[in-house]
Amino acid sequence: MPQESAAHTSNEVRGPATRAPATPAAHAPVTHDLVISRAHVFDGHRALDGPHDIAVDGGRIAAVSAEPLRGRRQVDAAGRWVMPGLIDTHIHFYDVSAVSDADSMRAFEERELPGKLGLFLDHGVTTIKSVGDPTDGILATRARLAAGTLRGPRLLATGCGITGRDGHPASTVFGGNPWARERFTGEVGSVRQMRELVHRLADREVDAIKLLSEGACAHSGGPEYLWRNPAFPDGVALERLPPDLLRAGIEAGHERGLRVTVHTTQQVAAREAVEAGADGLEHGVTVEPLTDHSLIDLMLERGTTYTPTLWIDDAHPDARGSLMKVAGPACTSRWAATPSAVWAGTGPTPWRRPGSWWRPG
Repeated sequence: MPQESAAHTSNEVRGPATRAPATPAAHAPVTHDLVISRAHVFDGHRALDGPHDIAVDGGRIAAVSAEPLRGRRQVDAAGRWVMPGLIDTHIHFYDVSAVSDADSMRAFEERELPGKLGLFLDHGVTTIKSVGDPTDGILATRARLAAGTLRGPRLLATGCGITGRDGHPASTVFGGNPWARERFTGEVGSVRQMRELVHRLADREVDAIKLLSEGACAHSGGPEYLWRNPAFPDGVALERLPPDLLRAGIEAGHERGLRVTVHTTQQVAAREAVEAGADGLEHGVTVEPLTDHSLIDLMLERGTTYTPTLWIDDAHPDARGSLMKVAGPACTSRWAATPSAVWAGTGPTPWRRPGSWWRPG
């Protein structure tokens, strides 16, 4: 079998010099833990020409080579495609319609949760980001996944979504489910309450903080927004989260080394969130066309991520057009500056707990 090129042997771990083979190590064939052979490869940036062999050592990719590689275990891809794991950057994992008390929560976690997690892996999704699940439940699930006692993708979680008193989703999705409302959402009515809740979540080691700008806190001059959903055909009138609460939540998150992502649907709310220091937008601009190009420039300048959630927002006729306005210049700019950076929810967004979180690269 042909030897590996010098480019691939640079990753070899060598023993003491006294035990080195007579033949120079640079020319010795390497036997990897696993080799996937004859695979078409998409590396996250481009499709490589022709079939390649992929070597895996210790759970990490050690080499991708057009030349045959040797492994203790060989898997023949037979021309199939191999690509990086997919990342779902916005999920609500717990079934809100099935969870209404402690017994139904337990039943969901025992009967449905393992299968749902497994489906992600079965479809190539290896990381998921939960933005608004019950804090206790989702963090316990994250711990089980990390410990290997539960099979599923890597889970990143914000815990409950923080909204204003009687805001979305507290008074909308959970309006008739008070037990779940108390656990899936955190309702605040003052700057002090906002800061206290963010710090409590940080103490629980959430991966980030999620705020909802559609919180229905009373504040003078705020435009009314009619929240519409097939379950609420007449709409629910909401006002945006007041700017002082929005800023307080973002500042408190940053004080704890956490990034803060904000649920928005209107461009005026999106601008308000970005100007307040938000690190990301969930949904972005969906209920109206995005016409403010300076908002896109501001997001580029500040490195704000944009998660379009087209799986649900395609129902809004302007959602896809708004995404394309963001994705075009954003991808061009970000990829030119840092080739491994990702924008607009089109690829990996690595969120981690304080110290190494959410940095592109």
